[in-house]
Amino acid sequence: MTRGLLAHLCRMLIGGYFLSFFLTVPVQAQEAETINSLANDMDQVDIYLHTIDVGHMVYDNFGHTAIRVVDHRKYSDMVYNWGTFSFDDGPVTFAFNFYKGHLTYTLSVYPFANAMRIYKYDSRTVWEDKLTLTPAQKETLLKRLEWNARPENRGYSYQYFFDNCSTRPRNYIDEALGGVLKEQYSEVISNKTFRDFVMDGYESNPGMDVLLDFGMNSNLDRFATAWETMFHPLYLRSVLLEYSKDKSPLLTGGHTLVEHPRPDAYPKLAYSFMLIFGGVPLIPLVFGLFFQQKKAEPSRLLYRSFGALASLWLGFGALWGFVMALSWAISDHLDLHHNANQLLFWPIDVFAFILALMIFIKARPLKLSPVAWNFARAYLLVHIIVSILMPCLRAFGVIEQNVNRVSVFLLPPYVAILLMIFRVGIRREENKPRIEA
Repeated sequence: MTRGLLAHLCRMLIGGYFLSFFLTVPVQAQEAETINSLANDMDQVDIYLHTIDVGHMVYDNFGHTAIRVVDHRKYSDMVYNWGTFSFDDGPVTFAFNFYKGHLTYTLSVYPFANAMRIYKYDSRTVWEDKLTLTPAQKETLLKRLEWNARPENRGYSYQYFFDNCSTRPRNYIDEALGGVLKEQYSEVISNKTFRDFVMDGYESNPGMDVLLDFGMNSNLDRFATAWETMFHPLYLRSVLLEYSKDKSPLLTGGHTLVEHPRPDAYPKLAYSFMLIFGGVPLIPLVFGLFFQQKKAEPSRLLYRSFGALASLWLGFGALWGFVMALSWAISDHLDLHHNANQLLFWPIDVFAFILALMIFIKARPLKLSPVAWNFARAYLLVHIIVSILMPCLRAFGVIEQNVNRVSVFLLPPYVAILLMIFRVGIRREENKPRIEA
Protein backbone atom coordinates (compact mmCIF):
# COMPACT_ATOMS: atom_id res chain seq x y z
CA MET A 1 0.00 0.00 0.00
CA THR A 2 2.88 2.28 0.79
CA ARG A 3 4.43 1.62 -2.61
CA GLY A 4 1.11 2.38 -4.29
CA LEU A 5 0.78 5.66 -2.40
CA LEU A 6 4.31 6.71 -3.33
CA ALA A 7 3.72 5.83 -6.96
CA HIS A 8 0.51 7.81 -6.95
CA LEU A 9 2.27 10.86 -5.48
CA CYS A 10 5.04 10.61 -8.07
CA ARG A 11 2.51 10.43 -10.86
CA MET A 12 0.75 13.50 -9.43
CA LEU A 13 3.98 15.48 -9.15
CA ILE A 14 5.21 14.47 -12.59
CA GLY A 15 1.81 15.07 -14.11
CA GLY A 16 1.53 18.42 -12.38
CA TYR A 17 4.97 19.42 -13.61
CA PHE A 18 4.18 18.56 -17.20
CA LEU A 19 0.75 20.16 -16.93
CA SER A 20 2.34 23.30 -15.54
CA PHE A 21 4.93 23.20 -18.29
CA PHE A 22 2.38 22.90 -21.06
CA LEU A 23 0.19 25.61 -19.53
CA THR A 24 3.07 28.01 -18.90
CA VAL A 25 4.91 27.74 -22.17
CA PRO A 26 1.97 28.96 -24.30
CA VAL A 27 1.36 31.88 -21.90
CA GLN A 28 5.00 32.95 -22.00
CA ALA A 29 5.03 32.56 -25.74
CA GLN A 30 1.85 34.62 -25.99
CA GLU A 31 3.37 37.41 -23.87
CA ALA A 32 6.51 37.43 -25.99
CA GLU A 33 4.38 37.49 -29.11
CA THR A 34 2.38 40.43 -27.72
CA ILE A 35 5.58 42.36 -26.91
CA ASN A 36 7.01 41.66 -30.34
CA SER A 37 3.71 42.67 -31.91
CA LEU A 38 3.69 45.91 -29.90
CA ALA A 39 7.29 46.63 -30.91
CA ASN A 40 6.53 46.01 -34.56
CA ASP A 41 3.36 48.06 -34.27
CA MET A 42 5.03 51.03 -32.57
CA ASP A 43 7.91 50.97 -35.07
CA GLN A 44 5.40 52.45 -37.47
CA VAL A 45 4.79 55.44 -35.20
CA ASP A 46 7.21 58.38 -35.06
CA ILE A 47 6.81 61.13 -32.46
CA TYR A 48 8.53 64.53 -32.68
CA LEU A 49 8.93 67.54 -30.42
CA HIS A 50 8.36 70.89 -32.14
CA THR A 51 9.99 73.94 -30.55
CA ILE A 52 8.96 77.32 -31.94
CA ASP A 53 11.23 80.28 -31.31
CA VAL A 54 10.11 83.57 -29.73
CA GLY A 55 8.06 85.92 -31.89
CA HIS A 56 7.31 89.62 -32.27
CA MET A 57 3.94 89.69 -30.49
CA VAL A 58 3.40 90.00 -26.74
CA TYR A 59 1.69 86.60 -26.54
CA ASP A 60 4.48 84.71 -28.36
CA ASN A 61 7.53 86.27 -26.70
CA PHE A 62 8.26 83.00 -24.89
CA GLY A 63 8.05 80.67 -27.87
CA HIS A 64 5.83 77.63 -28.25
CA THR A 65 5.87 73.83 -28.04
CA ALA A 66 3.89 71.17 -29.91
CA ILE A 67 4.08 67.41 -30.51
CA ARG A 68 3.89 65.81 -33.94
CA VAL A 69 2.71 62.20 -34.31
CA VAL A 70 3.32 60.39 -37.60
CA ASP A 71 1.32 57.15 -37.60
CA HIS A 72 2.20 55.17 -40.73
CA ARG A 73 -0.40 52.55 -39.84
CA LYS A 74 -3.20 55.07 -40.28
CA TYR A 75 -1.43 57.25 -42.84
CA SER A 76 -1.88 60.18 -40.47
CA ASP A 77 0.45 63.05 -39.60
CA MET A 78 -1.01 65.20 -36.83
CA VAL A 79 0.25 68.02 -34.61
CA TYR A 80 -0.90 68.50 -31.01
CA ASN A 81 -0.92 72.15 -29.94
CA TRP A 82 -1.81 73.22 -26.38
CA GLY A 83 -1.60 76.96 -27.10
CA THR A 84 -5.01 77.64 -28.63
CA PHE A 85 -7.14 80.44 -27.23
CA SER A 86 -10.12 82.32 -28.55
CA PHE A 87 -11.01 85.99 -29.02
CA ASP A 88 -14.66 85.12 -29.68
CA ASP A 89 -15.80 87.21 -26.70
CA GLY A 90 -13.66 90.14 -27.82
CA PRO A 91 -10.11 91.17 -26.97
CA VAL A 92 -11.24 93.27 -24.00
CA THR A 93 -13.00 90.30 -22.38
CA PHE A 94 -10.01 88.09 -23.17
CA ALA A 95 -7.60 90.57 -21.55
CA PHE A 96 -9.84 91.00 -18.49
CA ASN A 97 -10.17 87.23 -18.00
CA PHE A 98 -6.42 86.87 -18.29
CA TYR A 99 -5.97 89.66 -15.74
CA LYS A 100 -8.37 87.96 -13.34
CA GLY A 101 -6.67 84.59 -13.84
CA HIS A 102 -9.68 82.91 -15.49
CA LEU A 103 -8.33 81.99 -18.89
CA THR A 104 -9.08 78.72 -20.69
CA TYR A 105 -6.69 77.35 -23.30
CA THR A 106 -7.43 74.28 -25.39
CA LEU A 107 -5.62 71.49 -27.16
CA SER A 108 -5.95 71.63 -30.95
CA VAL A 109 -5.11 68.71 -33.21
CA TYR A 110 -4.59 69.33 -36.92
CA PRO A 111 -2.58 67.97 -39.87
CA PHE A 112 1.14 68.67 -40.09
CA ALA A 113 0.61 70.46 -43.41
CA ASN A 114 -1.58 73.02 -41.62
CA ALA A 115 1.07 73.44 -38.94
CA MET A 116 3.71 74.19 -41.55
CA ARG A 117 1.53 76.91 -43.05
CA ILE A 118 1.14 78.44 -39.57
CA TYR A 119 4.88 78.21 -38.90
CA LYS A 120 5.75 79.97 -42.13
CA TYR A 121 3.11 82.63 -41.58
CA ASP A 122 4.36 83.35 -38.05
CA SER A 123 7.90 84.00 -39.33
CA ARG A 124 9.51 82.13 -36.45
CA THR A 125 12.21 79.48 -36.42
CA VAL A 126 10.88 75.97 -35.77
CA TRP A 127 13.05 73.04 -34.64
CA GLU A 128 11.93 69.42 -34.94
CA ASP A 129 13.51 66.69 -32.76
CA LYS A 130 12.55 63.05 -32.82
CA LEU A 131 11.60 61.52 -29.49
CA THR A 132 13.49 58.25 -29.05
CA LEU A 133 11.05 56.15 -27.07
CA THR A 134 10.55 52.44 -26.50
CA PRO A 135 7.38 50.83 -27.88
CA ALA A 136 5.82 50.84 -24.40
CA GLN A 137 6.74 54.50 -23.87
CA LYS A 138 5.24 55.43 -27.24
CA GLU A 139 2.05 53.61 -26.37
CA THR A 140 1.81 55.44 -23.03
CA LEU A 141 2.32 58.81 -24.70
CA LEU A 142 -0.16 58.05 -27.49
CA LYS A 143 -2.83 56.99 -24.99
CA ARG A 144 -2.32 60.23 -23.07
CA LEU A 145 -2.58 62.29 -26.26
CA GLU A 146 -5.72 60.44 -27.32
CA TRP A 147 -7.24 61.03 -23.89
CA ASN A 148 -6.38 64.74 -24.00
CA ALA A 149 -7.82 65.07 -27.52
CA ARG A 150 -11.31 64.08 -26.38
CA PRO A 151 -13.66 67.08 -26.42
CA GLU A 152 -14.28 66.91 -22.69
CA ASN A 153 -10.54 66.95 -21.90
CA ARG A 154 -9.24 69.56 -24.32
CA GLY A 155 -9.70 72.68 -22.19
CA TYR A 156 -7.50 73.60 -19.26
CA SER A 157 -7.00 76.58 -16.97
CA TYR A 158 -3.92 78.36 -18.28
CA GLN A 159 -1.16 79.30 -15.81
CA TYR A 160 1.79 80.99 -17.48
CA PHE A 161 4.49 79.32 -15.36
CA PHE A 162 2.93 76.04 -14.27
CA ASP A 163 0.35 74.90 -16.82
CA ASN A 164 0.91 76.01 -20.39
CA CYS A 165 1.73 74.82 -23.91
CA SER A 166 5.15 73.62 -22.76
CA THR A 167 4.40 72.04 -19.38
CA ARG A 168 1.72 69.80 -20.86
CA PRO A 169 4.11 68.08 -23.34
CA ARG A 170 6.77 67.98 -20.61
CA ASN A 171 4.41 66.20 -18.22
CA TYR A 172 3.24 63.70 -20.84
CA ILE A 173 6.76 62.87 -22.00
CA ASP A 174 7.81 62.46 -18.36
CA GLU A 175 4.83 60.19 -17.76
CA ALA A 176 5.88 58.02 -20.71
CA LEU A 177 9.42 57.83 -19.29
CA GLY A 178 8.15 56.74 -15.89
CA GLY A 179 8.74 60.05 -14.12
CA VAL A 180 12.53 60.13 -14.53
CA LEU A 181 12.60 63.76 -15.71
CA LYS A 182 10.77 65.14 -12.70
CA GLU A 183 12.79 62.95 -10.35
CA GLN A 184 16.08 64.17 -11.79
CA TYR A 185 15.35 67.86 -12.35
CA SER A 186 12.87 68.89 -9.64
CA GLU A 187 15.67 69.22 -7.06
CA VAL A 188 18.15 71.00 -9.35
CA ILE A 189 18.06 74.78 -8.86
CA SER A 190 18.71 76.86 -11.96
CA ASN A 191 20.52 80.21 -12.03
CA LYS A 192 17.42 82.14 -13.17
CA THR A 193 14.48 83.52 -11.24
CA PHE A 194 11.04 83.73 -12.75
CA ARG A 195 11.54 87.50 -12.94
CA ASP A 196 14.63 86.89 -15.08
CA PHE A 197 12.51 84.86 -17.48
CA VAL A 198 9.93 87.64 -17.69
CA MET A 199 12.51 90.36 -18.29
CA ASP A 200 14.34 88.29 -20.91
CA GLY A 201 11.09 87.31 -22.61
CA TYR A 202 9.91 90.86 -23.16
CA GLU A 203 13.21 92.38 -24.28
CA SER A 204 11.75 92.70 -27.77
CA ASN A 205 8.66 94.54 -26.49
CA PRO A 206 9.90 97.58 -24.55
CA GLY A 207 7.37 98.70 -22.00
CA MET A 208 5.94 95.28 -21.20
CA ASP A 209 9.07 94.42 -19.23
CA VAL A 210 8.65 97.57 -17.11
CA LEU A 211 4.95 97.01 -16.48
CA LEU A 212 5.46 93.40 -15.46
CA ASP A 213 8.60 94.13 -13.46
CA PHE A 214 6.91 96.53 -11.07
CA GLY A 215 3.49 94.92 -11.47
CA MET A 216 4.47 91.49 -10.09
CA ASN A 217 5.52 90.60 -6.57
CA SER A 218 8.20 88.58 -4.77
CA ASN A 219 6.82 85.26 -6.06
CA LEU A 220 8.85 85.94 -9.20
CA ASP A 221 12.11 86.23 -7.29
CA ARG A 222 12.37 82.56 -6.43
CA PHE A 223 15.00 80.65 -8.40
CA ALA A 224 13.26 78.12 -10.64
CA THR A 225 14.18 74.45 -10.53
CA ALA A 226 15.40 72.86 -13.75
CA TRP A 227 12.03 71.07 -13.90
CA GLU A 228 10.19 74.40 -13.63
CA THR A 229 12.36 76.09 -16.28
CA MET A 230 10.74 73.76 -18.80
CA PHE A 231 7.65 75.97 -18.71
CA HIS A 232 9.67 77.88 -21.31
CA PRO A 233 9.66 76.01 -24.66
CA LEU A 234 13.31 76.79 -25.43
CA TYR A 235 14.38 75.54 -22.00
CA LEU A 236 12.27 72.40 -22.41
CA ARG A 237 14.23 71.53 -25.54
CA SER A 238 17.52 72.49 -23.90
CA VAL A 239 16.94 70.27 -20.84
CA LEU A 240 15.82 67.32 -22.97
CA LEU A 241 18.92 67.69 -25.14
CA GLU A 242 21.02 67.76 -21.96
CA TYR A 243 19.29 64.60 -20.77
CA SER A 244 20.04 62.99 -24.14
CA LYS A 245 23.75 63.63 -23.69
CA ASP A 246 24.03 62.74 -20.00
CA LYS A 247 21.60 59.84 -19.60
CA SER A 248 20.23 58.26 -22.76
CA PRO A 249 19.25 59.55 -26.20
CA LEU A 250 15.83 61.14 -25.97
CA LEU A 251 15.92 63.82 -28.66
CA THR A 252 17.65 62.82 -31.89
CA GLY A 253 17.82 63.91 -35.49
CA GLY A 254 17.18 67.54 -34.69
CA HIS A 255 16.72 69.79 -37.70
CA THR A 256 15.16 73.13 -38.59
CA LEU A 257 11.77 73.09 -40.28
CA VAL A 258 11.52 76.87 -40.74
CA GLU A 259 14.19 79.48 -40.15
CA HIS A 260 13.69 83.17 -39.47
CA PRO A 261 15.75 85.81 -37.64
CA ARG A 262 14.78 86.47 -34.02
CA PRO A 263 13.19 89.80 -33.04
CA ASP A 264 15.60 92.52 -32.03
CA ALA A 265 16.10 92.79 -28.28
CA TYR A 266 16.06 96.08 -26.37
CA PRO A 267 16.98 95.23 -22.76
CA LYS A 268 15.91 97.91 -20.27
CA LEU A 269 15.09 100.30 -23.13
CA ALA A 270 11.80 101.40 -21.59
CA TYR A 271 13.42 102.03 -18.20
CA SER A 272 16.18 104.04 -19.84
CA PHE A 273 13.63 105.97 -21.93
CA MET A 274 11.63 106.91 -18.83
CA LEU A 275 14.75 108.03 -16.99
CA ILE A 276 16.24 110.01 -19.89
CA PHE A 277 13.08 111.76 -21.04
CA GLY A 278 11.26 111.87 -17.71
CA GLY A 279 14.08 112.21 -15.22
CA VAL A 280 16.92 114.12 -16.84
CA PRO A 281 14.74 117.17 -17.73
CA LEU A 282 13.96 117.47 -14.02
CA ILE A 283 17.55 118.49 -13.27
CA PRO A 284 17.43 122.01 -14.82
CA LEU A 285 13.83 122.45 -13.63
CA VAL A 286 14.78 121.62 -10.05
CA PHE A 287 17.72 124.03 -10.03
CA GLY A 288 15.70 126.77 -11.75
CA LEU A 289 12.75 126.49 -9.36
CA PHE A 290 15.00 126.27 -6.31
CA PHE A 291 16.71 129.58 -7.11
CA GLN A 292 13.41 131.30 -7.96
CA GLN A 293 11.38 130.13 -4.99
CA LYS A 294 11.74 133.44 -3.08
CA LYS A 295 10.75 135.60 -6.01
CA ALA A 296 7.34 137.21 -5.82
CA GLU A 297 6.74 136.39 -9.50
CA PRO A 298 8.84 133.31 -10.44
CA SER A 299 9.19 132.11 -14.05
CA ARG A 300 5.84 130.92 -15.34
CA LEU A 301 7.59 128.84 -18.00
CA LEU A 302 9.56 126.95 -15.37
CA TYR A 303 6.50 126.24 -13.28
CA ARG A 304 4.39 125.23 -16.27
CA SER A 305 7.12 122.87 -17.53
CA PHE A 306 7.54 121.38 -14.08
CA GLY A 307 3.77 120.99 -13.65
CA ALA A 308 3.48 119.19 -16.99
CA LEU A 309 6.26 116.72 -16.22
CA ALA A 310 5.10 116.19 -12.65
CA SER A 311 1.55 115.54 -13.86
CA LEU A 312 2.79 112.78 -16.16
CA TRP A 313 4.79 111.07 -13.43
CA LEU A 314 2.18 111.38 -10.70
CA GLY A 315 -0.66 110.43 -13.03
CA PHE A 316 1.31 107.31 -13.99
CA GLY A 317 1.98 106.57 -10.32
CA ALA A 318 -1.64 107.05 -9.28
CA LEU A 319 -2.87 104.82 -12.11
CA TRP A 320 -0.51 101.96 -11.35
CA GLY A 321 -0.92 102.31 -7.62
CA PHE A 322 -4.65 101.86 -8.16
CA VAL A 323 -4.12 98.92 -10.56
CA MET A 324 -1.82 97.15 -8.10
CA ALA A 325 -4.32 97.59 -5.26
CA LEU A 326 -7.17 96.42 -7.50
CA SER A 327 -5.16 93.38 -8.62
CA TRP A 328 -4.64 92.37 -5.00
CA ALA A 329 -8.39 92.60 -4.46
CA ILE A 330 -9.87 90.90 -7.54
CA SER A 331 -7.24 88.91 -9.44
CA ASP A 332 -6.59 85.24 -8.80
CA HIS A 333 -3.00 85.69 -10.01
CA LEU A 334 -1.15 85.52 -6.70
CA ASP A 335 1.86 87.09 -8.41
CA LEU A 336 -0.08 90.38 -8.48
CA HIS A 337 -0.74 90.54 -4.74
CA HIS A 338 1.23 92.19 -1.87
CA ASN A 339 3.45 94.17 -4.25
CA ALA A 340 6.30 96.06 -2.53
CA ASN A 341 6.27 98.72 -5.27
CA GLN A 342 3.13 100.12 -3.67
CA LEU A 343 5.49 101.81 -1.24
CA LEU A 344 6.37 104.09 -4.16
CA PHE A 345 3.14 104.18 -6.18
CA TRP A 346 0.14 104.94 -3.97
CA PRO A 347 -3.47 104.46 -5.09
CA ILE A 348 -4.28 107.85 -3.52
CA ASP A 349 -1.55 109.64 -5.48
CA VAL A 350 -4.38 111.20 -7.42
CA PHE A 351 -4.13 113.90 -4.73
CA ALA A 352 -0.51 114.65 -5.66
CA PHE A 353 -1.47 114.46 -9.33
CA ILE A 354 -4.10 117.19 -8.81
CA LEU A 355 -1.53 119.40 -7.13
CA ALA A 356 0.85 118.96 -10.08
CA LEU A 357 -1.94 119.56 -12.58
CA MET A 358 -2.96 122.80 -10.86
CA ILE A 359 0.67 123.98 -10.91
CA PHE A 360 0.69 123.32 -14.66
CA ILE A 361 -2.58 125.21 -15.20
CA LYS A 362 -1.71 128.20 -13.03
CA ALA A 363 2.01 128.25 -13.96
CA ARG A 364 2.87 129.37 -10.42
CA PRO A 365 3.00 127.93 -6.88
CA LEU A 366 -0.35 126.95 -5.45
CA LYS A 367 -1.66 129.04 -2.60
CA LEU A 368 -3.44 126.80 -0.12
CA SER A 369 -5.36 127.52 3.02
CA PRO A 370 -3.46 126.76 6.25
CA VAL A 371 -5.37 123.50 6.74
CA ALA A 372 -4.87 122.33 3.15
CA TRP A 373 -1.23 123.46 3.20
CA ASN A 374 -0.50 121.50 6.38
CA PHE A 375 -2.25 118.40 5.01
CA ALA A 376 -0.44 118.59 1.66
CA ARG A 377 2.98 118.99 3.30
CA ALA A 378 2.31 116.11 5.71
CA TYR A 379 1.14 113.89 2.84
CA LEU A 380 4.15 114.70 0.65
CA LEU A 381 6.64 114.29 3.50
CA VAL A 382 5.28 110.89 4.53
CA HIS A 383 5.24 109.79 0.88
CA ILE A 384 8.89 110.79 0.42
CA ILE A 385 10.01 108.95 3.57
CA VAL A 386 8.06 105.76 2.74
CA SER A 387 9.34 105.76 -0.85
CA ILE A 388 12.97 106.07 0.24
CA LEU A 389 12.40 103.24 2.71
CA MET A 390 11.66 100.82 -0.14
CA PRO A 391 15.27 100.29 -1.38
CA CYS A 392 16.54 100.44 2.22
CA LEU A 393 14.23 97.62 3.29
CA ARG A 394 15.31 95.67 0.21
CA ALA A 395 18.98 96.16 1.09
CA PHE A 396 18.41 94.83 4.63
CA GLY A 397 16.43 91.84 3.34
CA VAL A 398 13.12 92.91 4.85
CA ILE A 399 11.62 93.06 1.34
CA GLU A 400 12.19 89.88 -0.67
CA GLN A 401 10.89 91.39 -3.89
CA ASN A 402 13.50 92.55 -6.39
CA VAL A 403 12.83 96.30 -6.58
CA ASN A 404 16.32 97.17 -7.80
CA ARG A 405 15.40 98.42 -11.28
CA VAL A 406 12.43 100.39 -9.94
CA SER A 407 14.68 101.94 -7.28
CA VAL A 408 17.31 102.98 -9.83
CA PHE A 409 15.17 104.17 -12.74
CA LEU A 410 11.81 105.26 -11.30
CA LEU A 411 12.24 106.16 -7.64
CA PRO A 412 14.69 109.12 -8.00
CA PRO A 413 12.56 111.25 -10.38
CA TYR A 414 9.37 110.36 -8.51
CA VAL A 415 10.78 111.38 -5.14
CA ALA A 416 12.37 114.51 -6.67
CA ILE A 417 8.96 115.62 -7.95
CA LEU A 418 7.32 115.04 -4.56
CA LEU A 419 10.12 116.94 -2.88
CA MET A 420 9.85 119.90 -5.28
CA ILE A 421 6.11 120.16 -4.78
CA PHE A 422 6.71 120.05 -1.03
CA ARG A 423 9.45 122.70 -1.21
CA VAL A 424 8.44 125.16 -3.95
CA GLY A 425 5.14 123.95 -5.42
CA ILE A 426 2.78 125.02 -2.65
CA ARG A 427 2.59 128.12 -0.51
CA ARG A 428 0.60 128.93 2.56
CA GLU A 429 -2.11 131.50 2.01
CA GLU A 430 -1.87 134.21 4.57
CA ASN A 431 -5.00 134.98 6.56
CA LYS A 432 -6.50 138.22 5.36
CA PRO A 433 -7.15 140.78 8.12
CA ARG A 434 -10.79 141.32 8.92
CA ILE A 435 -12.29 144.66 8.05
CA GLU A 436 -14.39 145.88 10.93
CA ALA A 437 -17.39 147.98 10.22
